[in-house]
Amino acid sequence: MLLILYCVSVWFGVIFPRYGLYKNGVFRFRLLIDRNWPNCDYPKVIFDTPLFHPLVNPDTGEMSIQYHFPEWKKGVSRIWHVIDHVSKSFYDIPRTKTPENLEAAELLKTDNEKYMKKCEDCVKQSQIDIYKQPMHSENIDPNYLLFDVYDEEIHGTLRRSWFQQKENDNKTQNLSWVQLGSLEPFSRSNT
Repeated sequence: MLLILYCVSVWFGVIFPRYGLYKNGVFRFRLLIDRNWPNCDYPKVIFDTPLFHPLVNPDTGEMSIQYHFPEWKKGVSRIWHVIDHVSKSFYDIPRTKTPENLEAAELLKTDNEKYMKKCEDCVKQSQIDIYKQPMHSENIDPNYLLFDVYDEEIHGTLRRSWFQQKENDNKTQNLSWVQLGSLEPFSRSNT
């Protein structure tokens, strides 16, 4: 019996698009970084939440980042570049010649209405799936991001304190020494 261990560092993330076709979606992903980092290829991005997108393989959830990084360059390409690319892919959907999801790419090209409906369904499902616990939760990674449905008894006090803090912040006098609309230091009068 041959046993091969492939060690990786796993980062967990969630994207909450605020505008565009995926607005109000909640999409979990994992970033898999090879143990030989930085002497290796680009990291892998795997969506745990099903995502209808030309760059995301519908079977594996893996997002193709080769579109943005045709060549991963040690010392130039960074992890934050990957996360930025993933985030931007929700707003600026590429029309790539080598899509991972052929149906999504074809609909994006030929039938925007159907594509938008698929995205809408994807967003609705993501809002339901975010509360699901992973399978085999007894072996769950302690860094996995878990969400609970809002419960006034549990979350209400904290929520009210945030709103109170925000209200107090809005009442706070602006103490800047820069006149509004200017970049010149000490341009604001004392009155």
